[in-house]
Amino acid sequence: MKLKWFVFAASVLWAASAGAQKNASLDEQKKCDAQASKVYHQSRELEGHHGEDASGMNGYTSHFDPATNICYVWVRWAKIDKQGGSFADTIEDAFEGRVYASYMWMNLEGKKFWEVTPTACSVKPRKQEEITCKTEEEFDRLVDKYFGIGR
Repeated sequence: MKLKWFVFAASVLWAASAGAQKNASLDEQKKCDAQASKVYHQSRELEGHHGEDASGMNGYTSHFDPATNICYVWVRWAKIDKQGGSFADTIEDAFEGRVYASYMWMNLEGKKFWEVTPTACSVKPRKQEEITCKTEEEFDRLVDKYFGIGR
């Protein structure tokens, strides 16, 4: 009887600890977003742009993952002109600069958008092999799955 009670108690404790998920505090989220903003604006300045993006096509999203203590920043770049369009996304650690995922799509030949495959598409989950993706949808799904950050 004691063994059954012990097994029951241990399984309840295990289930409770497995289900307990630490949420990021408001302070952690604010610090992460401030650093993500800094990364985004510094990279804009390197490209010769200052201030906010008037087109609304460029920007960033931040996400603090308390389980790994990593602040992710998703930076989106877009450019459309007479030569065509290009889009680039990167997911990186906002404090360490480690790049975890990148996506680039360029259409400089005037083709229909569905006729053009990404120039680059890869996701590198922590402690795993790099995954090569084939579409923007797959990139988005993998980024959400491994880093908890989505559009």
